[in-house]
Amino acid sequence: YITSENLAKYKSKLTAGQIALFEAYPDSFKMPVYQTRRSGSLPQHVYDDTIKNATTAELVNGGNGFKGAYASVPFPMPKTGLEALWNHIVRYRGEYVVRRASEVAVQRNGDYTLITAQQEAGFNFYYPKSSESSLDNTIIYYLSFTTSP
Repeated sequence: YITSENLAKYKSKLTAGQIALFEAYPDSFKMPVYQTRRSGSLPQHVYDDTIKNATTAELVNGGNGFKGAYASVPFPMPKTGLEALWNHIVRYRGEYVVRRASEVAVQRNGDYTLITAQQEAGFNFYYPKSSESSLDNTIIYYLSFTTSP
């Protein structure tokens, strides 16, 4: 924990707002600190395909697309901003995700409506049983629907 007693040791790593909380509540405010355990590993096929596609990927249509890469970082050593942008657009995010969320629209008089929705995304670029030729110029399939009210 960071407390007002050991604040000086960590002060250079904290924001002005965090320091202000320690100063305003020196007896009660404390900040838990946890060891980072987050890895950045990807499935092995992404690494393998990145090596394979590093020499074949190229921009097409004035940078509005690329060819010669699949299921990988298409430009592992980008030479242009467009190549870096495509690396970001097709970054690995898994193959399929589902998100369920609720939002509340509050009226001026305090009444509210709970809106619940579900979004699904299939990352076509990373489907394991697919290939560059089967992409059909589609990177992602996206479906969103409201489940209530």
